[in-house]
Amino acid sequence: MSANMPAPGASIDGIGTDLSAVTARLAEARNRVAAGRSIDLDGLLDAIDATMTRLSAQPAAARKALEPALLSLLHECDALIEDLGRAKAEIAGSLRDSSRVRRAADAYGRRGSR
Repeated sequence: MSANMPAPGASIDGIGTDLSAVTARLAEARNRVAAGRSIDLDGLLDAIDATMTRLSAQPAAARKALEPALLSLLHECDALIEDLGRAKAEIAGSLRDSSRVRRAADAYGRRGSR
């Protein structure tokens, strides 16, 4: 890259594209959680941090223009946190139920073996 060329994503359009990409990645993670699949968020925080650093270097008017994209990103972050909380609660409930069934089966198994 030459000294006259900006870094990838350094323009306001590039930052908007980066925000959209991160938001899409969060939405995909939410879809995977809803389907009971695993998610990989490796590098996501770094991507958000780098995008926010570039955004903070922009003039106020440019930052204001990206407010809808930022709000969308925040919405997806909040929604993913909620989705993960629900998935965790469901898994915990299933484990508790499984444990109760196993304990009951063990108790009846011991009683029948005497």
